[in-house]
Amino acid sequence: MKPLSIAQIAHATGGRLSGEPTLAVSSVVIDSQQAGPDSLFVPQIGQRVDAHDYIASAVEHGAVAAVVSRPPTPLTKLTTWVEVPDTRRALQDIARYHRLRFSFPLITVTGSVGKTSTKDMIAAALASRWQVAKTAGNMNSQVGLPLSLLTLDDGDQAGVFELGMSEFGEIAELSLIARPDIGVITNIGISHIEQLGSQENILREKLSVGAGMSESGIMVLKGDDPLLAPQHDHLPQKAVFFGMANWCDYRAEELVSDRSGVSFILVCASGRQPVSLPVPGRHHVYNALAALAVADLCGIELDAAAGALANFHGEKMRLQIIDCGSIHIIDDTYNASPDSMRAALAVLADLKPTGRRIAVLADMFELGALSEQSHYDLGKTVADLGIDCLLTVGERAAGIADGAMAASGSTLVESFPGNHEAVARLQELLTPGDAVLVKGSRGMHTEEIVSGIIAGQGKQGHD
Repeated sequence: MKPLSIAQIAHATGGRLSGEPTLAVSSVVIDSQQAGPDSLFVPQIGQRVDAHDYIASAVEHGAVAAVVSRPPTPLTKLTTWVEVPDTRRALQDIARYHRLRFSFPLITVTGSVGKTSTKDMIAAALASRWQVAKTAGNMNSQVGLPLSLLTLDDGDQAGVFELGMSEFGEIAELSLIARPDIGVITNIGISHIEQLGSQENILREKLSVGAGMSESGIMVLKGDDPLLAPQHDHLPQKAVFFGMANWCDYRAEELVSDRSGVSFILVCASGRQPVSLPVPGRHHVYNALAALAVADLCGIELDAAAGALANFHGEKMRLQIIDCGSIHIIDDTYNASPDSMRAALAVLADLKPTGRRIAVLADMFELGALSEQSHYDLGKTVADLGIDCLLTVGERAAGIADGAMAASGSTLVESFPGNHEAVARLQELLTPGDAVLVKGSRGMHTEEIVSGIIAGQGKQGHD
């Protein structure tokens, strides 16, 4: 992090300074255990914990100052602080101030699915020529984004940050903190529809990524999305589209997909560029198109950007293929929505194992009134793709089983109340050469199923 003085922090937050104004900090933390030399502690107040109670711990770990909503006691041994009404708002104000110290391109990514993979691909493409800062993990919230922005340093030449949401107005607030030059929207699905009520509301929320952009900014949108495509002439910023449709500014042709990955030809005004991705899944073509569009708009040569994507590897629990003895596991347990479920099932369908293709699908959350129909429709997709076996986990996911059986396919369908029962059945069901997809919403903890499969295969290997 490029150092900040306490005087600058007081200016950014409008807070009252006590102590040494010229004191400089080189990191900002909200966890006292993560404090280190020359760090600033910004305690957050949660429903159960008030981190002001840990100021002394932060000082012991090296914090030299804090931003607080009440003065610290002498027992904390803290000598310099800035007092503000709201420490979460102060954290955001510091991040906004810090971001405006840099003039390099800053890109934000939002959308219903694909945010993290797209963010990582954009960062990889830009890193072919520049030093790039990016969101770590899923630090994309009203607290996570500021902490990510506060890692920006003098050596950086670009930044790529993810914007998440769970309620109305959140994307606009995050955009006003990040002040992006380019805003990428991956798609408009039905994730969070329980909170937002309709896809139209989700569209409006995602488009509010433009709130923190100037009129010279650029929106990069998925042209194949039926809600994003009509936005061409309705945005204050320039809109650039990526997709398969022949009118898209950045489009993919000659697509080939198999277990080893996907390849295609990028066609755009800058020319034609072969692209190969070492990650499975046709949906990754869209992520790569967005990344290549951003790279091109930033002046990065397409061959350099494509070369970087040829070495791209996704994060754990996101469509990771694990060869466990003679069993092939597709671990996509990070989270789930109808769109990401279909994308994962397409990967399973594209595999050509010597054995059967088995899908283990758990509940999808936050779908509101659309939950029952969404689960049922997903079952029809399972049957239409010719998946050999379907195991569902959870009360909602039983609707996936209903949809699969109603489609009159040849799929073997069974339902289970929890992960333990599903793992026990898989130990009986799995045979050499089988490929098994495991996926569900984060709260279903379906990574336990993956661990159970691996443990079971290891046990069989020693029998």
